[in-house]
Amino acid sequence: MILRRPPPGAKAASAYDMAREFRIQRALAPYYPYVPKMVALCQDSSVIGSDFYVMERIQGTILHARIPPELGLDAPATRRLCLSATGP
Repeated sequence: MILRRPPPGAKAASAYDMAREFRIQRALAPYYPYVPKMVALCQDSSVIGSDFYVMERIQGTILHARIPPELGLDAPATRRLCLSATGP
């Protein structure tokens, strides 16, 4: 299980809306197989100091600006990966 909560510190009022994230991911799950199952949403900040939700963990690699070298992708393979993720 993964517990998702906002990072500590100052943030914009609409940033890190845990309820919105929870609802969107739950709505996407029937149509997109790589969305984790949403388990529970808590909007009682007295529990851990902020809203949070719990979701199932999905094994995989989170891609950021740089492709992890352990994936062993050269430039053409990285391009194919990016194009396949964006659709036709």
